[in-house]
Amino acid sequence: MYEELDPKIVDLLTKGGFVNVTGLLPFGGTSSGGEIQVTDPNDFGRFGSNKGKSVIVTPQGEVWLGTHLPESDILAKLCPRGEGARVPCSNGQYLTTFHLLHRLRDPYCSFGGSYSPKPAYWK
Repeated sequence: MYEELDPKIVDLLTKGGFVNVTGLLPFGGTSSGGEIQVTDPNDFGRFGSNKGKSVIVTPQGEVWLGTHLPESDILAKLCPRGEGARVPCSNGQYLTTFHLLHRLRDPYCSFGGSYSPKPAYWK
């Protein structure tokens, strides 16, 4: 679906409090029932904020969720199309602690499907 970001950018995002939520399944609220993903290329490279949460949708289509937006020079590089991204988990939806903790450890952790509790790095 997308190519991974440069490791330096991933480091900046994770140190800035962002987690890669691409492909995770939100529960509750006004959730559409599907995995978090951006399928329209016109939405790539955008950012947004809503109810204390911020999102960065990279030019590659990854969705990174945090609590505040990074410095403007980083934001300009990651989001050349500016504001306008939909912010997941900002209307009562939530992600499981299990999935978030694994994505904090490895931003590209794959679970073999949204409901699989076995991360890809377990042998």
